[in-house]
Amino acid sequence: MLPTLWQGLFYCAVAMGAVALTIGSTAVADRVLAVVLTVGAAVYMLLWLKRFLGTYYMLAENEVLFSTDGRVQRHRFSELEDVQYDKAHEILQFSFQDGRVEVYGAYTDLSPVVDSLDRFGVRIEYMRVR
Repeated sequence: MLPTLWQGLFYCAVAMGAVALTIGSTAVADRVLAVVLTVGAAVYMLLWLKRFLGTYYMLAENEVLFSTDGRVQRHRFSELEDVQYDKAHEILQFSFQDGRVEVYGAYTDLSPVVDSLDRFGVRIEYMRVR
């Protein structure tokens, strides 16, 4: 998600450049273009910032809570059969005892989750998931 936020900052810089270039201009089209660029960049940044702030995880002693775009899922470690962990791409794939498989990969550092799972006794396979 960080590259997308950098892209949004670039859009904001372009919009601010357009505003700076239209300060001395009397043409209506220049001012409209500057306003459209500024509003577009601001909306883009607000949408991605909302998504970025809504994506996190929290650890408890025997469970983990994942929030992705504001949608929260809680998983108890006792429900897990095994976990595949791709450290290079920061992806966790949970395999549950009931046969479900869920993949989490929009998080910056998943090593605390892996350490907690290891301490709890869940089998962890270190591999490339995708």
